[in-house]
Amino acid sequence: MFKALFNLAAKASNPGARLKAMIAEARKPGGGEFAMHQALTALSDLEKAVLYDTLESWWDDVRTFALTYEGREITNSPENHLHQVLNHISHFAYTSPDRALLFLRAVAAGLFIGSYYYDTGAEQILERLAQSGLVLDPPPDRGLIEACEASLALRPQTMAQYLSARANLYQIAGLAAPAPAEDLAALDAIMVEALTWGRTLEAWRDRLLTSTPDGRPPIEFWKPTVAQVMALNPPDGIEALMAATFKHPPSLPLEPELVVQWRFQRYFGDARYRLITVDWFQERAQAWQAWKAANPLEAGEPELALPMSGSDLERLWLLAEAAQGARPSGKWLKAAEALAGEIGRDRTRTLLLETLAGLRTPQHLRKALAAWRLPSEYEALRRRVPPAVGSHPASVLTRIAYYEAYMFWLLDGRTTTEGSLPPPPLQLADTDTTFAKGAAWMLAAWPDDEVVDALERAAQSVLTKVPGEYYGPRYRSLAVANACVWSLGQIGSVRAVVALGRIKRAVRDERLAAQIDKAMSEAAQVAGLPVVDLEELATPTCGLEEPGRVEHVLGDHVVSLKVEGGRARLGFATAAGKPLKSQPAALKGDEAAAEEIKALKQAVVEIDKTLPLLKQRLEDSYLSGRNWSWDDWRSRWLDHPLAGALARRLVWRLESAGEPRQVAWDGEALRDGHGAIVAEPPDTRVRLWHPLMSQDDEIAHWRGFLMDRRIVQPFAQAHRQLYPLTPAERETEVYSNRFAGHILRQHQYMTLAKSRGWSARHKIWADTPNDDPTYKPLPAHGLYAQWWITSPQDDEPPVTDSQAFVYVHSDRVLFGRLTETGQRADEIALETIDPLVFSEIMREVDLCVAVASIGNDPTWADGGRDAAAPNDWRRRADDYWTTHANAPPDVGSKVRAEVLAQILPSLAFADRFSLDGQALRVQGKLSAYRIHLGSGNIMMDPSGRYLCIVPAGPAASAADDVYLPFEGDRMLSIILSKALMLARDDKITDESIVAQIRAGGS
Repeated sequence: MFKALFNLAAKASNPGARLKAMIAEARKPGGGEFAMHQALTALSDLEKAVLYDTLESWWDDVRTFALTYEGREITNSPENHLHQVLNHISHFAYTSPDRALLFLRAVAAGLFIGSYYYDTGAEQILERLAQSGLVLDPPPDRGLIEACEASLALRPQTMAQYLSARANLYQIAGLAAPAPAEDLAALDAIMVEALTWGRTLEAWRDRLLTSTPDGRPPIEFWKPTVAQVMALNPPDGIEALMAATFKHPPSLPLEPELVVQWRFQRYFGDARYRLITVDWFQERAQAWQAWKAANPLEAGEPELALPMSGSDLERLWLLAEAAQGARPSGKWLKAAEALAGEIGRDRTRTLLLETLAGLRTPQHLRKALAAWRLPSEYEALRRRVPPAVGSHPASVLTRIAYYEAYMFWLLDGRTTTEGSLPPPPLQLADTDTTFAKGAAWMLAAWPDDEVVDALERAAQSVLTKVPGEYYGPRYRSLAVANACVWSLGQIGSVRAVVALGRIKRAVRDERLAAQIDKAMSEAAQVAGLPVVDLEELATPTCGLEEPGRVEHVLGDHVVSLKVEGGRARLGFATAAGKPLKSQPAALKGDEAAAEEIKALKQAVVEIDKTLPLLKQRLEDSYLSGRNWSWDDWRSRWLDHPLAGALARRLVWRLESAGEPRQVAWDGEALRDGHGAIVAEPPDTRVRLWHPLMSQDDEIAHWRGFLMDRRIVQPFAQAHRQLYPLTPAERETEVYSNRFAGHILRQHQYMTLAKSRGWSARHKIWADTPNDDPTYKPLPAHGLYAQWWITSPQDDEPPVTDSQAFVYVHSDRVLFGRLTETGQRADEIALETIDPLVFSEIMREVDLCVAVASIGNDPTWADGGRDAAAPNDWRRRADDYWTTHANAPPDVGSKVRAEVLAQILPSLAFADRFSLDGQALRVQGKLSAYRIHLGSGNIMMDPSGRYLCIVPAGPAASAADDVYLPFEGDRMLSIILSKALMLARDDKITDESIVAQIRAGGS
């Protein structure tokens, strides 16, 4: 291929045309930077010399071609080919004075101020020229030298590197370099002006960034249109500032939108650290220095107290150093037991606990990180400190340290690198890792609550993420965390299982999650109970005294903690019961009351973390077949202070020798479908009721029961979406195409699928096979469900920096048998699957499609440049979006229609709403609208034009006060919120929405 690439380019008539042909060929699938590198390597020295000598004649034209190549797409990738060209020909600068002068002209034009990660820097070439003893005669024009100086100042380097490059420049020119003081004074004047521009631009840019449809601030994921830029009143002269920031704009006339996008791509993509404001940087530096003064620990110094020579603690340290592997060997454990006997078990325990307590607490670590990057500043860092030289934004914190000396010089005139800030000293020292790991293993011999708390605290400490040296944020020590998890599993008490659950909730690391699952299995063996029983017994109460609530009388006030609307809420009232909007001043000055309120606020956080896990555990019971004895069910669910807040809003099924019956809590007692209070029945098993267990009339009864009492279920149960087998699925026999052909955002679908117990792997653009299906084991039924996901079959599908596809396509769903060893065996006919199991699996697939499909993205139609000049992939995606936005009603749409039919009559302006099967019709004062019940997209009548309204937050606030019978259907809330807004369209103040209505309402 590389030979063909070069031969094709060789047919071109001049160097510029030749390079453009090479770039065009390299940009085809299978080409890229490596192909360009091979092609350049194949050039002879003579051919490279011609490229160098004619550089000024072809650079403008070829660079513009690279920037706008293929569908006028602005991307750094083709431009990187030009940096490869420079790297291959830059050595000719050393071969003659004329070529050295040509190099200086190239530097002055900004050719060597690129962002490619292996660029040959201008300072490196200047150093070699100076070492060769070259002096230009006659000297170059002074203006050329000053232009080279300005270009050098734009490169991210330390003061020492800049002064060295500057000295080499003047040596080659045969001129006397101005004194550094004069130079700094001149640069300081430039910086004052630049920083003034920077502050003005930064404020405007922040407004622009926060106006993104999806709310993501990093500019690299979003390109503004001309209308969006101008609507936010950019500061005068921004075009001049953009042009000055990158000195080589394209010379060909381009469309205005393309110019704006190009300038933003270049401005925010390069390392322009000189525009970080003085105030921000100094604030960060002062916060860091203040934290250092209060916490004198330096990077690499141990947190744990080192033992004295010959002490008992030293003997424990020496044993810990011998600990190898992911878990202790039997030989090592026997040695630990023997040493504890020699020292004394009580003293050994005390020494281990006291020393392990020296690890920094998670609270302290969070404060340290806050001092390092300022509270809530991580996203600001991503915006204000653009990713340097094309590396990933996640490593911003670690890369800042490299540039700090340069920053200090630019911002306050320092002339040395001594003032640079060290990285935060939070990574665990090697000695700490060694001892903490061994100590955690030893403590498994003391299964008491104090040891459990110490192990959990140590695990939480080392699982705090801190900036890494090369690869971005990382855990302080997974090895120590694994040791703590192992010991908690060996202890096996209920408190240990609670601790394991909290640790698992705190991290999203698959390796550690697997270790925790294994530890829970070991704890279950110790306790003689199944893991699921241990998890239920370990459900925390979070300080609640009765299901879903607790009240504390503090002086003349009552503080209540309640579980309402799927989350915990803290409330204040007078002793007489009058609600207060906020915490009364009298309680703020009471130290004892303040401590109680602080504990309640911590309980709120813990409840909000635990409720989603309990909801998922309940929904999982449909597929696991989980059921309980009457006593276990009452103690673990119905009467449990936290779990009861969910269980008392659900319908349950009692199964005994007689006919099964359904029951629910009505606020005072359990009642069956006939309204009779349910007494304690003997030999009864309880399971979560599913609508497929009942006939239509009983389903309608329980829906009415809930809605009459305005009970909000924690998830859709009585109104659950049901997926019976279709005629098409009976015809295909072993697979279903019901959800095939959708375009999904890969990250979103994978995140949701994994949270539901599916195993999924990224699809990447690579030659290696990576077409494994997404699957979910169903061990309770001896089955597995399998969902095929395919990669885009297009020439240029969007990919991430790691070459993972941004979008993937859904395909068929099938079922198969699990072998005794858990392997996936042959597929089986869909008709043989339990209808409840089939329905629940299809519901989970439907949920992934509903959340991740681009068809539910209201901003897709407003795709800017991509929509205006689409490639093949974009055209297919647009066709899919249009089809999906107007698709016939699916199962979810039908359920929403049923719910809306029941609640719309009770709303204000009820006469302005109507349902027509697949849409909710709204009659406003300015226009009429149709809101699709599947996608939530809005069409205006009679024009049929699309109306884009983007939800402002995670939930639709306009629908907050409207009763909905279940939580979790965000689309239903969005549809209702849009409907309530459009019913009063004459009151809408958002200019973009008003403009759309005026344009399309007739």
